[in-house]
Amino acid sequence: MIKQIVISRRDLDLISSIAKRISTEICGMMLGEFKNDKTIVKKIIFGRNVRSSSVEFEMHPEDIYRAIMLAEKNGYEIVALFHSHPGKPIPSIYDLEGMSLWPLPWFIFSFEGNYKCFLYDGEEIRELDVLVIDKL
Repeated sequence: MIKQIVISRRDLDLISSIAKRISTEICGMMLGEFKNDKTIVKKIIFGRNVRSSSVEFEMHPEDIYRAIMLAEKNGYEIVALFHSHPGKPIPSIYDLEGMSLWPLPWFIFSFEGNYKCFLYDGEEIRELDVLVIDKL
């Protein structure tokens, strides 16, 4: 069972700074590996939000495909998804639907720069511990 997600300060700061600058929800995928009870993020891939909305997102299918191909090429897996919210970094009803389809950790960044990471197993939602390190 995943309990923690490990991400570099550089990647976290990059996503957070873009989330603060853009008025629509940003989105993307995190590539890396699952190791014991940890998810280790090795690379982030930004995607285009085809909804161009400040309250919902849908990642462009070409960007999903590109992330999957890049993961395979580098021996990684898709280990998490991320997007931003105008309000608090908590899952919306739409996020819960998406989390049922993609049962991976979901990072949510607020437009103010706060973040949290969640995992939904179809019955309950759990907040994961986020370990930020200087270098992976």
